[in-house]
Amino acid sequence: MSSIDGENLYGSIPVDEAIEEAIKHFEQDASKPLPLSSQQLRTLLQLATEEFFVYQGKLYIQVKGLSMGNSLAPILADLFMQKLEKNFTQKFKFYIGAYFRFVDDSFLLWHGTKKKYSEFLAYINQLHPQIKFTSEEEKNFKLNFLDLEINREPSKKFTTKIYRKQTAIFKPLHIQSLHHPLHKWSTLTSAVIRARKLTTLEKDLWTELRFIKEAFASQGYPELRIYQTITKALKKDIYNSTNKPNPILKDNIIIKSAPYIPQVSTVNTKIWNRTLKQNLIQRQVICTYKPHSNLFKLLSNPKQSNSNNQPDILKQSGVVYGVSCTKCPDPEKIHYVGETSRTLKERSYSHKYDKANKSALRDHTNTHPGHNDFNYKILAREQWAANRKIKESLLIRRLEPDWNSDRGAKPYCGEWQNFKTPPYPVT
Repeated sequence: MSSIDGENLYGSIPVDEAIEEAIKHFEQDASKPLPLSSQQLRTLLQLATEEFFVYQGKLYIQVKGLSMGNSLAPILADLFMQKLEKNFTQKFKFYIGAYFRFVDDSFLLWHGTKKKYSEFLAYINQLHPQIKFTSEEEKNFKLNFLDLEINREPSKKFTTKIYRKQTAIFKPLHIQSLHHPLHKWSTLTSAVIRARKLTTLEKDLWTELRFIKEAFASQGYPELRIYQTITKALKKDIYNSTNKPNPILKDNIIIKSAPYIPQVSTVNTKIWNRTLKQNLIQRQVICTYKPHSNLFKLLSNPKQSNSNNQPDILKQSGVVYGVSCTKCPDPEKIHYVGETSRTLKERSYSHKYDKANKSALRDHTNTHPGHNDFNYKILAREQWAANRKIKESLLIRRLEPDWNSDRGAKPYCGEWQNFKTPPYPVT
């Protein structure tokens, strides 16, 4: 047994060749699923695989391989790998007992000698200059592949059990998290069913179930309910399940998505359905629940801009901003942090000309004549005034700007006094 791993597969795929392989399959498909010519599809695929990104205000283009987030990447990578596989599986067909691949990881049963296996590895590594493979062979009749530990028995049988890397963390949702109870308990059911499907021997199954039980108990789940859920999952017929028709496909169903609030959300759904029934309306509401906003979501903003385009920045409103002086020795250093609900253009005008209110920027200009060219940078976005003031205060504590006369709004709870850096990235 051995596993073969494609090194940096997405980043190494020759995009043009992968697109041509896709065009080839498209032309061979007699059903013609798309009303496009081959050239039109080729052009669309080329446009869809061009990747641009901004780093430190500069625009870059990815010139090699496929990006990880591109929805076409798995399809094109798979089509290209199929092309390579046809080559080596045909050439070494007398030595390959079984071959399975999942994205860039392949499982191989080899019937030849080690010398022949070395020739096989050398061959697949010269199939294409951009695609390289590494190999891991079994040790003591064991091989770790994906999330499985595969054991080769002397009786020519194979047994499997769940494998976890030493760095792997299995941490279920906490019992007090603001998720619907069905979401939390269904993760336990799924973990048990997964263990049943991937574990061959009963002793390994019970070892995995004890691990699952301890993981959920550590997150506050009551042990009696854990045992009841595990027992129910063990009784499920996981191989001959009869799926019920999807109620969403019915015309009289209204799908509503709402944040989950304990003892409120489910009551609302019941009220909606009771009101519809009382008014003789033949409709039913099915509510899908999502987690409510938490502290991290309120204080984080993953889509902060690194752009230094001042005209665009000055149009922004509801932001926490930083100010640097182009005339100072360090023109990139942020000397002042503020927040505003208005556009930055209006706020910058107030800093310069509104003498009825104090301004740290105007004080700096008065102290250092000629220092009146300021750059604004957006540090965080927040429309809610209270949250915006909290973000401003946390950013002042992190950046320690020398023009601010105070540390901003007082945090709303004592724990935030201990924050030296805000729990979100600052660009």
